[in-house]
Amino acid sequence: MKAPQFKNTLDEVEYLLEKYPEAKNNDFYLQWVWLKEIMKFDLPDIPSRRYRDLAGRMCSIRRARQRIQGNGKFLPTDKNILDRRRKWHNTSPKESLLVKTTPTTKPN
Repeated sequence: MKAPQFKNTLDEVEYLLEKYPEAKNNDFYLQWVWLKEIMKFDLPDIPSRRYRDLAGRMCSIRRARQRIQGNGKFLPTDKNILDRRRKWHNTSPKESLLVKTTPTTKPN
């Protein structure tokens, strides 16, 4: 089977979010599968210098995930993570419409 070709980081991240649903909730896991699938590293054995060289790309992976999810695609499947991300970042109107959150009630 031929490996998919990507034009940019955004395309790589969309592919990974679709293939690995847990990556929607966890940036570390998303970066791990990016190293394994896209960069073809034999993990966990990666030279520390090579990993440092990729530090900028690793940040780009997270930013691409934020951009994709900000546009309402591949939203987190874990409600707690979605709520936390909404709390700390401005949520796009599209994202607000897609996922309804229920208010939590405090026990008496």
